[in-house]
Amino acid sequence: MKARLGFIAGLVWALGLLCAAPLAAQSWAMVDTEGTGGAGAFVCAAPEGEASDPACLRISCDGGTPLHYEISLPGAAGDKLANPVAVEVEVDARAAGLLLFAPEPQGAGFTNLSAPFDPRLHRALIARLRKGNKAELVIQNPSGAITFPLSLRGSGKTLGAVMETCPMPEVPLNDPAAVVLDEVVRQCGELGGSVAMEPGFERHEDLDGDGREDVVIDYAAAVCSQMASLYCGSGGCTVGFFLARDEGYKRIFDGVIRGYAVKLGGLLALDLHGTACGLYGFEACRKVFRIADDSFALVDTFAGEAAEAAQAADLASQATPPAAQGDAVAASDTTGAEEAPQDANASGPQTGEAPQPEPSGVPVAPSTYTPDPAPAEDTPSKTPTVPPPPEQLAAPGSPTALPKPAPAPSASTQRPIPALAPSPDVASPEPPSGPDSLAAEVEPAPEPTPEPAPESNPEPVPEPTPEPDLASNPAPEPEPDPESEPNRIPEPPSQPSGLEWMGDGGSVFLPQHGESLPNDLAPGAPNLAAPAQSN
Repeated sequence: MKARLGFIAGLVWALGLLCAAPLAAQSWAMVDTEGTGGAGAFVCAAPEGEASDPACLRISCDGGTPLHYEISLPGAAGDKLANPVAVEVEVDARAAGLLLFAPEPQGAGFTNLSAPFDPRLHRALIARLRKGNKAELVIQNPSGAITFPLSLRGSGKTLGAVMETCPMPEVPLNDPAAVVLDEVVRQCGELGGSVAMEPGFERHEDLDGDGREDVVIDYAAAVCSQMASLYCGSGGCTVGFFLARDEGYKRIFDGVIRGYAVKLGGLLALDLHGTACGLYGFEACRKVFRIADDSFALVDTFAGEAAEAAQAADLASQATPPAAQGDAVAASDTTGAEEAPQDANASGPQTGEAPQPEPSGVPVAPSTYTPDPAPAEDTPSKTPTVPPPPEQLAAPGSPTALPKPAPAPSASTQRPIPALAPSPDVASPEPPSGPDSLAAEVEPAPEPTPEPAPESNPEPVPEPTPEPDLASNPAPEPEPDPESEPNRIPEPPSQPSGLEWMGDGGSVFLPQHGESLPNDLAPGAPNLAAPAQSN
């Protein structure tokens, strides 16, 4: 009954506006609501011609209807409008709000559009209409946008009276898409931009499993011209979830997410920024909430590799048709029974069990870890190994064995001479034979890196590439070891000054200038000293 009275009141108001349009100034005026217990204000656009009817905007609560908006369009302008009709309101060339109007039955030569007033969203719009200088209505039409300029002269007083008289209506969230779109338009308008709609803004699906379609709103599908990423960031995009309750919808969650998945039992899984799980931002994080009882209580959390595994399982289930999933389950039951003996030691889930995600972390292979052995108490660690002394080789044709070389005066300057490999084209010369001859000693180099040449041997070590002349430059003779060889030549006994030991048991005294024969010589010993010469 109220709706019929409201329609009749609107029809009378529209007819009155059409008759009074040429006389109406382009300013806001109060609507005559005497006897209805309400209030209203309206303004009309300037007519394009003398015979044309103007478009008018009205805000009222007359006829027992709650506070609402009405737009009266001439007949030609209202043809083939969409349902609902999106109308963008601009104040002083800046977006102020977006209203979704429903077309009502056409009257004689005009079309009436109606939209409810939402106090949570439209208070700011009314405030801007009261303070602005001029406004413009942009009606989105499939055949092209329809624009009507409006004056805001007198809007402050008239709209203030309407807001004081009309009670604020309850806010039934019967159109979540309109509520969200109005928010997007207002925020984008504050940046000086306009909104373009893309597919996927509103989706309907059963989220809580009660058999009723709920609403999912993707904010990113309403693109702002001044900032395309207004509702998106590194953590994803803003998405709103609205559950069907009673005659309207209840907002259960809206925030930035990377994705979501509907689970059985009234559960909703949200893929969030990695920091929500205490990880880096790029890492995966999933949290599962209970929404069937409107509690939005946290049920489970998956982080890192566990979240990635859960997301991959959801993608696989979406890519596989339900019939194919049933066949796959039946086949896995049969195959699992046949292959059970082979997989007895497997650590994965058995047939019929839900796969459990592996914990995040880096596993350590058993074969790659070996504990360090404890060092022995009696064995010094890192003791260098001393190679045994090289064997001495006898020269061919030599009557006696060669003695071992004498110890070097200093270990830091001792350096063995590396053996030289003879050239295959040049024959090695025969070593000289005789008791006083020595064969060149052949020793391998104990270290790959040569040490600096010793100070006692000024000759440089020959490089292995050139062919040396062994006959003219024989290897140096090793010094005999007096303590290790039994056939060594005995050392001479202590002698007075001026005596030389001959090695055959006799001594010869060679006096220096001015010296005489020592007294300890045996009597009768020959004096071979040269006669003294005077200075």
